[in-house]
Amino acid sequence: MRLHHIRRRGLSLLEIVVSMGLVVLFVAMSVMNPAPARERAGTDALAQVVAAELLRCRQIALARHIPVALGFPSQGATTPITQQAYRLEGFEPLLTQVVDFAPETPNSYVVSGHYPLVGGFTWKPAGVALGQSLAGFDLATWPDPYPSDPKLVFTPAGTVVSNLPKLQGNYQLQVGAGVSSAPSPLFGQPLHQLNQVQLPHTVKISALGSVSVEAGLPQAQPGVQVTQPIGISAAPASGPAAPQPGPPPGDVAPEVFDYRVSPPPLAATLPPGINATVPQGSSLGMTMIAREPNGEAITGKFWITRVPQNTGVFSQQRVMTFDPRLGGQVLHVEFVPPPEDAVGQIYDVQCKAFDPQGNFATFLIPGGGKVALTEPNRVLFESNRSGNHEVYSCKSDGSGIVQLTSDPANDFAPRWSPDGRKFLFHSNRNFGIFGLFSANADGSNVKPVVTAGILGGNKPADHGACWSPDGTQIAVVNTVGGWWKVKADGSNPVELFAGTGPSRLAWHPGGRWVVGIDADSIWLVDSTLVDAPQRLLTDITLFADSQVAFSPDGSKLLFNRNRDIEVADFAPIANGLSNFLNLTNSADLEAQACWSPDGLSVLVDAYSPDCTIYQYFLSAPGVRKDFLVRPLCDNDPSWGRAF
Repeated sequence: MRLHHIRRRGLSLLEIVVSMGLVVLFVAMSVMNPAPARERAGTDALAQVVAAELLRCRQIALARHIPVALGFPSQGATTPITQQAYRLEGFEPLLTQVVDFAPETPNSYVVSGHYPLVGGFTWKPAGVALGQSLAGFDLATWPDPYPSDPKLVFTPAGTVVSNLPKLQGNYQLQVGAGVSSAPSPLFGQPLHQLNQVQLPHTVKISALGSVSVEAGLPQAQPGVQVTQPIGISAAPASGPAAPQPGPPPGDVAPEVFDYRVSPPPLAATLPPGINATVPQGSSLGMTMIAREPNGEAITGKFWITRVPQNTGVFSQQRVMTFDPRLGGQVLHVEFVPPPEDAVGQIYDVQCKAFDPQGNFATFLIPGGGKVALTEPNRVLFESNRSGNHEVYSCKSDGSGIVQLTSDPANDFAPRWSPDGRKFLFHSNRNFGIFGLFSANADGSNVKPVVTAGILGGNKPADHGACWSPDGTQIAVVNTVGGWWKVKADGSNPVELFAGTGPSRLAWHPGGRWVVGIDADSIWLVDSTLVDAPQRLLTDITLFADSQVAFSPDGSKLLFNRNRDIEVADFAPIANGLSNFLNLTNSADLEAQACWSPDGLSVLVDAYSPDCTIYQYFLSAPGVRKDFLVRPLCDNDPSWGRAF
């Protein structure tokens, strides 16, 4: 076997010259690309890691229905920079993770504060008060173990609350290779003003929970963003090492988690296989509620077809909007059946939500999503057109008037039962003593419900009663102002509120709350409790013996103030009543009112000088339409399923 020998020789002069040239070239390249270039890459990488951590917190909040926060150590609000973050989870927050960014991005820092802005832009607090989110989460009452640290909290609805200010509708975190700053409180928070940030990137967080990263500082004054090294203003807080965050969560399809109709159906009255009904000539409100894990805007679509004809009658598609009361992005539509469709027609309802990437979710409505067309709604009212006060009904356009009661005594204040098969009314037909009676929808089968003596030894008042949403109970007022509830047959009386004067009551469609007037103010009581405490909803001065009535979906309450009918948003757990709207704003005295079954309009009786019933629409406050106009007295209307 022949061995091949390799001869080793020295380098030639040419090879030595070339080698030295390469060394000089590498040195020159290193001089031309100093450390800041590596720091720039580091700030971008750290910004992406922080964004991924924020999105991970949001996904945990949505999946587990708990608040989840990402906080940044600040040494008791003494420094705006850190190389760490920590996660808090739960309504009683627990520290579940600490993240140390230093090993991977040693020359980059998370920065929290505010900086000088160009003209026309200002920092703003979040919502009504800094720290309150759209979903009603209050950071001030959350038992935060580190309240002075800047943090972002994702609520169970995926929205965000923070103790940081907002710029152009977004919370912001900055990432930089260095910072020059000084303490500068803002909106009562112990923040720092960032005078200069080296090689900055910005992490933007919207109120809905979307997270994005961009280079630079949006709307910063010239000179705030710099490329030269800046001395670190304070040493970053140190802490235990922790697992590094993984890559950002992948793209996830929207989730449709609820579907509702308004007015809500009564299951006991629905035909087999039907989820809801819509009266001929009326509308049915339909609401789809969805969430998008990445916080992106999503589009919703409803489409409705006739069954069994399989012909389309309705289609609507648009971008969904966030509703804090419902905890998600919402699409609401009003379905009006075609006028040519006959009573008994069945409709199939489908709804879908999809994101900008084309991911979509179709909601399988429990029971199949079938809607049946029923007989038109009718309006009850009280009138003296026959010589004394009786109960009448008419169609939803004021035509087709039918007298339902006929008695030498006076019959007042009729109220439909939730299923529309009966109505309540007050009458003095019991030897001149007022009591509460019921009758079938056609006026037959009149029966006493509440008579003298059973409401704490007192008689029922001549008005003010209302049904519970399921029709099994009735709330009624006695002559000394006490609020009581009884079963639908008048048995088992229970006092709810020892009021002091006459009142009209309203029972919330959710079944829990009863509201009424006492001492010219609106009060709330929990009907599910015995000896429940009463709560003052508003201390505004109302018209004596004012009407109160909930909208069909329970989100609004109407009442009489200063001779006008007003409407306000209702939120019993939060702030009671808000966003007051004068619906009538008329020179007449408007006394009693009721909602239309679709919640879009209100019937109001007005003394001008006689009792006349007008229709007002929430979309056009102050504009009224004749409903029942005559020279005598038609008043106290009740439309369809009025609770």
